[in-house]
Amino acid sequence: MPALSGLLMNACLLFAGALGIGFVSAIAGIGGGSLMVPYMILALGYDVKVAIATSLM
Repeated sequence: MPALSGLLMNACLLFAGALGIGFVSAIAGIGGGSLMVPYMILALGYDVKVAIATSLM
């Protein structure tokens, strides 16, 4: 079950990051994608193309 544990940890990190980035972007009045893409690339290890495509959804 290590794969499930890693998936759950990744989902928790994504949720926590999205919550924090959403708060900061709401306070600053900017779009969250400009902060979410670097977070997905640097903190979560997503490929650049996947992170950019995800932010466009």
